[in-house]
Amino acid sequence: MRAEEQNVRQLERTVAHYQARIADLETKLNEYESKRSSTKEGPITAQKSYQIEYAFYPRAVISVTGEILQANKRFQSLIGSINQIIGKPIDLFIPNLSYQRPKGLGQESDSVKFHKHTGLTARTIDNVHLPIEAGLTFISTKTDYDIVVTVLNISNRIEIEKSLRQTIERLDLSLSLGNIGVWDWDVTNNVLLWDDSMYDLYGIDKAKFSQAFDAWTVTIHPDDKEAAEAAVQTALDGGPAFNHEFRIITGSGNVKHIHARANVVIDKASKTSRMVGVNHDITKEKVAYSRLLYSERQLEAFFDLAPIGLARNHMDGKFIDTNSEFERFTGYTTDELNELSYWDLTPIEYEEQETIQLQSLDKTGKYGPYKKEYIHKSGHRYPVLLHGQIIQSLDGEDNIWSTVLDLTEIDNTNKKLSRSLEQLTQTNDELKRFAYVASHDLQEPLRVITSYLQLLMMNSKDALDDQSNEYITRAQEASTRMRSLIVDLLSFSRVDDKGLVLSNVDLNQLLSSVVEDLSIVIQQTKAELHITEELPIIQADAGQLQSVFLNILSNAMKFQSADNKPIITVSHTESKSGHEISISDNGIGIDEKYHDRIFDIFQRLHTRDEYSGTGIGLSIVKKVINMHGGSIRFVSELNQGTTFIITLPKNPAFD
Repeated sequence: MRAEEQNVRQLERTVAHYQARIADLETKLNEYESKRSSTKEGPITAQKSYQIEYAFYPRAVISVTGEILQANKRFQSLIGSINQIIGKPIDLFIPNLSYQRPKGLGQESDSVKFHKHTGLTARTIDNVHLPIEAGLTFISTKTDYDIVVTVLNISNRIEIEKSLRQTIERLDLSLSLGNIGVWDWDVTNNVLLWDDSMYDLYGIDKAKFSQAFDAWTVTIHPDDKEAAEAAVQTALDGGPAFNHEFRIITGSGNVKHIHARANVVIDKASKTSRMVGVNHDITKEKVAYSRLLYSERQLEAFFDLAPIGLARNHMDGKFIDTNSEFERFTGYTTDELNELSYWDLTPIEYEEQETIQLQSLDKTGKYGPYKKEYIHKSGHRYPVLLHGQIIQSLDGEDNIWSTVLDLTEIDNTNKKLSRSLEQLTQTNDELKRFAYVASHDLQEPLRVITSYLQLLMMNSKDALDDQSNEYITRAQEASTRMRSLIVDLLSFSRVDDKGLVLSNVDLNQLLSSVVEDLSIVIQQTKAELHITEELPIIQADAGQLQSVFLNILSNAMKFQSADNKPIITVSHTESKSGHEISISDNGIGIDEKYHDRIFDIFQRLHTRDEYSGTGIGLSIVKKVINMHGGSIRFVSELNQGTTFIITLPKNPAFD
């Protein structure tokens, strides 16, 4: 609440300043009026009508026709010298001055008549205009009458009144902008006066306000009423000044938070007569404070429960705050760390690196991230990763806030992963060698078996019965399938071993070569191949990529219904980063339940009687595309055909 308190006090100082200013101006105005009305000069009589030299105010004597006959020094200093004004009409210097003979003034009468004129403007010899008031005294003489003009320069009074109005306007503005209302409670007569800001603050119609103390207390929130009334009574009883926060319920039913301050006024009999104070609407500040408090609690919870170490240090390295995780991996308690600095946790050999980080901190306000070691309380070392920056505290002091990650478990895990990766690499290499050797070595006995079966069919077919001949035929078919499986397995195992030999590959020529290889199948199935766009030239391994198109196109012609003619469409789109090649067919499609298995090795979706194959082709396709840094996906519905979408980068980057 520090900021809110400062705002309230500043506004109260502003109110007090303007109130003091108003009082000062009112005092000056009263003094001015008092001075004006308390002159020691008595009324002008006929006997001293021309003795005006020592008059307190500027005075001049004029004739019945308005010519200036005589003027004192004060009048001369105000209007002009005697030589400049004597004998001249008074109208030249005080226009609109009425000096007509008043009714009831006889020639033989000694009575004096005084007439006051306001709202006049005097014009000096130098043509300076001054606001004035003028009083005219008519003095009868034996032959006629003379007129004494008394002039009052009211310039100062006008300035005081103007300053008073401006001060009051500024006070009203300060109160309205600061959501502050002023009140005055006559304790003796129980009359409570509010200014307009108070009515706005409380949302109360002025006409419905009873101007009694109870009219205020009924607005206080029920939960705060007792405490607020007690605070008022304490101030009235001579205790601490009224300085209290409470909630009110406005006329529209809204709840507001109010901060009220007031002083007790003591009368001449030393009795409490009045209580004068201000109310400040602090609802916004309260809401902001509540949010700030909530955020602060969240940050405190995060600070303590964070899974990484957090520390706040003075610029010399001394610890100020640390969280539980930091204390866990350092082995120190909070009190112990408060007696240490980060230099106590840092091995001496990191001094040079620490200097570099401190230079970065001094230059940019940040340091790290960088890796070093900490010294545990028990003496052993362990790796940590640090990152931090300078944040200024509320009292203006620079502090270093750091995040410290204990890398012990991560390093141990990385070592385990490294060992596992080495073992996996070794196992993978062994499996590749095994697959190659097995597939290669299996082909020789398989050829022998196939050859003997062929000889048996050629030499003994007629000597064997039909069942024996059927057995031999099935054995030949099985050996043929096994040979295909061994060849495909050998191809799959060799994809990684061969690596990629990159060159500029024209996909149009590569596709033509694939079509030529499949020419017999195309003729047998009467397939149609449509290429809708010119295909690009890309960086790729031509041999590996050829196997991709060969597998996809052969599958498009193979997986067709018996009476359907294959129609295959190849299209190409280009983006900033790569090429997208789509191959669509009108085949039997892929059931949705098999979508997640289509690229798995040895996955067959149909029986051998329906469609031949080993289930390795699409696995090879995906493996080759991945090696090129690309991706492959497909869109398919049962009996609605399939579209394979191959994405290849324009600038492949390989380790």
